[in-house]
Amino acid sequence: MCGVESTFRVRPPCEVRAAKEAGGRPPKERPPPLYTASEMIGSLPVEAWRTVSWREGTKGTSSNHMVALRTHRATGSPPHSTDDELVLTAKEGWLIAQRPLAGVPSSTENMEGEEELNYYYSMLGAEVSLERLTSVAKSRWP
Repeated sequence: MCGVESTFRVRPPCEVRAAKEAGGRPPKERPPPLYTASEMIGSLPVEAWRTVSWREGTKGTSSNHMVALRTHRATGSPPHSTDDELVLTAKEGWLIAQRPLAGVPSSTENMEGEEELNYYYSMLGAEVSLERLTSVAKSRWP
């Protein structure tokens, strides 16, 4: 599990599978387009976000809105990533985002007062729950 920036590049699993099946002429795997973490998370419906509590502390329960989706960590140039020698599509992992609960003061606002998200990437398995992903992401001394 590591923190990543909003510009972290990923590919959706469905597009990676479709690219493998499509092939090409000459037969060469053509990687699907790249997306940033913020684009992927921004495309999710509001209902995808869940309130997750990860610990009880002296100030009460620590909670945030969290969301996670399966993606592939990836590299290449966004518009035309097929001929780049540095094109990489890694194994599937979790792209995770965190935002504060509504009405809770946040230290993650930008200069315009807009909420900024925190992003994480994990190679934990598909069976891992959002609660466990949150717990690992928020642990201070893993």
